[in-house]
Amino acid sequence: MFASKYSILNIQLTIEEYKSQVEKFIGGPVTRERIQSILKQIDYSRHAWQSESLIQLKTLFDFFNEGIDLNQVIKVISSILEDQKD
Repeated sequence: MFASKYSILNIQLTIEEYKSQVEKFIGGPVTRERIQSILKQIDYSRHAWQSESLIQLKTLFDFFNEGIDLNQVIKVISSILEDQKD
């Protein structure tokens, strides 16, 4: 459903573009701690899709050690996906 939603809208967003947009929205590097801080302050009625995206990222960070940032998460996931191609 997620992929079809975006194909209908004809929006293509790379991981780097997504990361850049999240960094811009939260004002710095994307870390679990920064996400948790922003989620405490965010106006959900004005930033519904941003808050949903941050909640999903927070859930993703739950699978990683403290102190890791989104760049490192992307590298780990990319490496796993690359290994599965072989």
